[in-house]
Amino acid sequence: MALRTGVVGCSWSGPAFPVLTQKRGSRSRSSFNSICVSHPRLRDTVLRQRDCRNSCFVGGLPLKATAEIHNASVPYQDVLTKDLEALAAEVTPLLNGTCLYLIGMMGSGKSTVGNLVASLLGYQILDVDGLIQDKTGRSVPQIFAEEGEQSFRDLETQVLQELMTTKDAVVSTGGGAVIREENWGYMSQGVVIWLTGPAELLSRRALQDGTKSRPLLSANSSGSTEGQDEYAATLAKVTRILGEREHLYARADLHISLGVSPEDPGEHGATPADVAYRLLSALAERLKKEAGEQIAAAA
Repeated sequence: MALRTGVVGCSWSGPAFPVLTQKRGSRSRSSFNSICVSHPRLRDTVLRQRDCRNSCFVGGLPLKATAEIHNASVPYQDVLTKDLEALAAEVTPLLNGTCLYLIGMMGSGKSTVGNLVASLLGYQILDVDGLIQDKTGRSVPQIFAEEGEQSFRDLETQVLQELMTTKDAVVSTGGGAVIREENWGYMSQGVVIWLTGPAELLSRRALQDGTKSRPLLSANSSGSTEGQDEYAATLAKVTRILGEREHLYARADLHISLGVSPEDPGEHGATPADVAYRLLSALAERLKKEAGEQIAAAA
């Protein structure tokens, strides 16, 4: 699992609370589109993409997959389909039910991209924080406030252990899931994928989504932000946390860039469809390489 690839936007390093209940292989355009319609970031992304009329690529997707975007009369739910679905059809049998674990900082879009990839693969999406809330009947901020971070990390480890034998799922983990070594033992039963971006981009996204549900970014978690610019305060915290965890995230099997390009992360980063395309492309290349190696070894 320590391979490297030249796929643009990604690199190789060194594999209930279902939101979707599809069985493997049962992905459908309607279920995929329903996520695009219901999720604000995906919906706004497609609307922004329609204005990119002078690009050969839109959000990193091939022109043939985005030609319809240039026609504003085309319903946006028909835009993000063909190439992504073709990739998913290629990847699904190679995965054979293996889970995908998405790791990364707050603001990296693990839930958004996870929902999209799960729908394409016909997988269920499992959110670790959501499972903890379901198990305890309390929100993550409540657990932090009442019992502290250590108690939350214990619950997080317990949930990851319970998911160890799960199949046909994309698991969206919390940003700190990489801290404990035992968690890596559980996640290594699947493919671990790091959604990676610069602190500035992650901070803007975290602020856009709101920081009240993120205890480590809340105003009282690391000193008051009173009198400070909210973005500057958030950036300082994100930079510190990322610095502490980056070497841990780097242990992932796949590194998927959130930037618009290697040179320009962009104000909001790549679109969720762009990130999903990079992820599935890298995954397809990895799985085909491994399958080839197994055939060669057996010959």
